[in-house]
Amino acid sequence: LRVHVPRNSAVSVNTVSASQTLEGVRGEQRLQSVSGSISTEIASEDFQAKSVSGAIRVTGNGETSVRITSVSGSIDLDNVGGELDMNTVNGGMRVTGGAIDRARLKTTNGQLRFDSALKQGARLDAEAINGTIDIKLRGTVDADFDIETFNGSIRNCFGPKPERTSQYAPGSALRFKEGKGSARVRLKTLNGAIELCR
Repeated sequence: LRVHVPRNSAVSVNTVSASQTLEGVRGEQRLQSVSGSISTEIASEDFQAKSVSGAIRVTGNGETSVRITSVSGSIDLDNVGGELDMNTVNGGMRVTGGAIDRARLKTTNGQLRFDSALKQGARLDAEAINGTIDIKLRGTVDADFDIETFNGSIRNCFGPKPERTSQYAPGSALRFKEGKGSARVRLKTLNGAIELCR
């Protein structure tokens, strides 16, 4: 199906065994796919997407509220700022560009990569059960960090070194402040490494 709508339309799409591609739509989007990928461009209106077995790719050019859930597929978010709530079970997650107010990122089995800026007073919470977390912060960093892994290493490019949480368990933790600490960054893995850099 090829459907044309006015640019500022609100769009709701549900597919079972088909992919979705949206271009140039600036209104609110609600997208859901059972078995097929989702690829879209978004603006400043709210965005929601759910996929059972398909990748989700989103490209933006502003700030908005984003909620994305994927069971078995990757999530790729490019140049989107504002508030993010993203969750994947079996698949990687990548966030690139934009300036973040709030971000809650969680993956059960997959790599989580974040390469964006944090606004003043922002909050970033990232969690992986069986996977790595790779965080690269753009611009001036002014944040309070709380990092913990039960079974994995912590690599920190800002200087402070992690410490063992117990002499009998493999866990490590790292807590420090960069600048005045206006933003809050919480990173946690069960089985996987954590890397934090500029």
